[in-house]
Amino acid sequence: MKWNKIIIGLALGCICQHGMTQLFSIQGNLQHVPDGVVLELLADKPFGYEVLAKDSLKNGMFYFQDSVPKDYPRLLLRAQGELFPKVLLPVWVAPGEKIQIEGRNRLVQHWKVKSDLPEQTVENRFIEVTRRESQAKMQAMLARHKWMDERMKHEGDRAFQLRATQALDSLKFQIDSLGRVIAQKEFALLKETSVSPAWYYHYRHVATQIDQEKDTAYVAQVKALYERVPEKVRMTPIGAQIAAHVYIPPKVQVGEPMADGVLFDLKGNMHQLAEFKGKYILLDFWSSRCSACMAAIPELKEVAERYKDKLEVVSFFSGNVSDWKCLVAKYHMEGNQWSDLQQRYTGLCGAYQVWGFPTFFVISPKGEIIKTWSGYPTNGHKGTIDHHLKEAFQE
Repeated sequence: MKWNKIIIGLALGCICQHGMTQLFSIQGNLQHVPDGVVLELLADKPFGYEVLAKDSLKNGMFYFQDSVPKDYPRLLLRAQGELFPKVLLPVWVAPGEKIQIEGRNRLVQHWKVKSDLPEQTVENRFIEVTRRESQAKMQAMLARHKWMDERMKHEGDRAFQLRATQALDSLKFQIDSLGRVIAQKEFALLKETSVSPAWYYHYRHVATQIDQEKDTAYVAQVKALYERVPEKVRMTPIGAQIAAHVYIPPKVQVGEPMADGVLFDLKGNMHQLAEFKGKYILLDFWSSRCSACMAAIPELKEVAERYKDKLEVVSFFSGNVSDWKCLVAKYHMEGNQWSDLQQRYTGLCGAYQVWGFPTFFVISPKGEIIKTWSGYPTNGHKGTIDHHLKEAFQE
């Protein structure tokens, strides 16, 4: 009987040990970051990020342990809160892999990821080659966030509003310029790096930037690199995203005719923006996990009712269909809830050059784009959308 117990115990120990080897672990050690900060581990899925796990920083430490999500060995780490730029740190995982992350500041993309995985080695090379530019970009993002907060606090001060707008425009230009330099450096490294899973993700990032490039020769070179993507990879989600960015639809801007396409409501019925020609259209691009998007919903309902005789509000969702359905139900959203069901930053999002959410466009009764702006205050203050609409109606 005693030997039976020992044998059973050994067997159970082997099973437990085998089960544990199927889990990856991430041990984080951060300095100069306040305790209580929430760290999130995300899966980068075709229609948005999925939160897999959360942990709060305690004594400078955080920890994750989980199984590898099917088809998603490249995870993303982010820190929640205004102290951090809205950026993501790529972390490759595998069953049994023990990963160490070390950071000395709030610049998330510069935290060091240590593991034995070849793909993480490739990932770290891309991070290192753009270190100087990405640091400047993250700092500019933090500065821009502070100016946005200050502009809301001084809403009645016209002189401050002007100064804040100038600062925000300057910082946006700086962020966009740095983004292009980062993409160009990544492209140079792509050309000399063997094709691999990590390579595909960085090629996707480079492809997302080419619509902002005026150098047609460079754009042609980026598109030519698509020939290195194997046919079997082109049929995967990451391959489809790359193709959608390489072959993105023509861009539109203020003063030009609106872009249109086949759109679907939640019942699967097909629509087009052209249905509303003869009225103003407020086109609201929004997505899940966007607090500003949710904050805008009450005012969107109000302006839809206030201007119903001359305006149609079209809420265009970008993301996972299941998230879309849940949010529409949760917030009791009515009216024109549409989507083209395309990948992020492609389809109509690509045509309207939407890089963040929410982004709004006002389209005239003649079908021309007359105004655009991005963002919405999350402090409960209403009136931003109505203010922009009144300006658009006077044009």
